[in-house]
Parts: sequence; structure tokens; C-alpha cells
Amino acid sequence: MDRRQFLAALSAPAAALAQGKRLPITDVEIWQLEGSEEGETGVNRQHQVQPAHVYAELRPPVYHEPPEGKRGTIKRTARYLVIKTAQGVEGLYGPVDAEACVVVDRQLKQLVIGQDALAVETRWDQLFRSNRHSRASHYMMGISALDNALWDLRGRYYGAPVYQLLGGPTREKATVYGSTLGSSVELDLAGKRAKELKSQGFRHQKWFLAYGPGDGAEGLEKNIELVRVLREAVGPTVDLMFDAFMGWDLNYAMAWCAAVEQYRPRWLEEAFHVDKIDSFVQLAR
Repeated sequence: MDRRQFLAALSAPAAALAQGKRLPITDVEIWQLEGSEEGETGVNRQHQVQPAHVYAELRPPVYHEPPEGKRGTIKRTARYLVIKTAQGVEGLYGPVDAEACVVVDRQLKQLVIGQDALAVETRWDQLFRSNRHSRASHYMMGISALDNALWDLRGRYYGAPVYQLLGGPTREKATVYGSTLGSSVELDLAGKRAKELKSQGFRHQKWFLAYGPGDGAEGLEKNIELVRVLREAVGPTVDLMFDAFMGWDLNYAMAWCAAVEQYRPRWLEEAFHVDKIDSFVQLAR
């Protein structure tokens, strides 16, 4: 190898980088996996409050957990994104909502095929700028799914966990909480479940409130009573968090917060729809 060949070899990676084709994306695939498992059916199906529950006809009936679970076959379906490249490196992400998969398949994949998979910031920015509806909803969910798959691909390419690529760890341990989504909020069952989680070592628990403004004063009282029962069940050393899933309004949230402040909830999550910025500000005051 002469000097000219040597210098050309050294400059080849930089030239490839300048062209933005270091690792071209060749395809974006959507995998749908289906299966089943044996388990208890009809148990742990407690609904949480939803924004649409202000309408009586859209509210589900009050849930009562059956005394004994019924064994049966539970079917599962999940969808995953796989990004493929010319060098064989792949990126995986999922599960992905079916609605987001439609956006990826029909609109977004064509914008990334042939582009550099390692330029993740550019990929995201171009996807975001490609549609006037990209700031929210299924379009943003599709962008997010592709972005996560690209970061997974990048980690595989460099042989490093993604947290290292993002700047490295800032701590050795992360605090976790026990999620009770789907667990009954009937007071006796909720107290029992809270004690079980505490005995398993969970020092933090998140509970999902079932009632909103459409349920009137009776529903508000049930939401308040749940907090009281949970605090009595776990004592003063366990953090209790609550999720209202955008199902409340400001007056309702303020009434609930005033009533349960004595039980020291750690936080209230998603009290309002995400665009109700003023309501969040007023509640925080």
C-alpha cells in the first residue's frame, strides 16, 4: 500500500459519514406475534377512570371481582418494529400499538429507508418535520417507535448498552414501584393487595382511581376512602401514588387533593388531559 492508498483508506470513513450513508436502512418490518397462556380469566379487570366517563352511557358498570378465578386460555397479540440495514445490524422495539404500526407502514418507513441508521437525531427531526400532525397522537407514537428501534440498533452497532450512548449511568440502582393497574379498588381487596405488595418489598405503590366527575359525590367519596384504606394498610413508610388518567376536571381534583392531603400521597398523575396546562398550574399552587 503506497502513501496515496493509505491516506485514501484513512479518509474513507469520514467520506462515508459526510454522505450520511454509514449504515443505510434497507427495510422496516412490522412483526405480529400471537400466542396464548393459561391463567385466570375475568380477574383483575378493574377499570380506571377515563376522560369519556363523563358520559353515563360510556361508563362501565361498577366492577366487583369474582370470589374465585376461572382458569382458561388467555390470547395475546403483540406487534414489534424491526429496522434492517445493509450491514445486517438490526434494531428492535415493541410492543407497538396497532394504530402506530399503520402510520409507520404507510407513511414513515418510506422516509427512513436508504437513510443513515446511526444519525438518529436527524432521523427523528426529519420525521417530525414531515407532517403537520406529527406533534401528537398516532403519528408521534409512530415516530417514537422508530426512534426507539434506531437507538436499539445503534447500541448493537457499537456493542454498548443504550444508557452508555446517552451519557452513562448516574446511579447504580433505580427505585421501582408496584403497579396495581387492573387490581380491584373494592376497599377490602385493595387493602389486602397493598399489604401483599409491601410484604414483597415494594416501598412505593401506584393505584388507579376508578371514579370521576360523572360519578358524582359518591364516586368522589369512594376515591377518598380508597386512599384512607391504603394508608392504613401499609402504614406511614410506604409511598402511595395515584393515577386519574386524564379523567378529572380542576374542581374535582382540588376537592380530592384537599381531602386526601392528610394521607400524604406521593403524587397525582394525569389528573387532566395533557392540553389543560392552566389546570395543572392551578392545581400545583
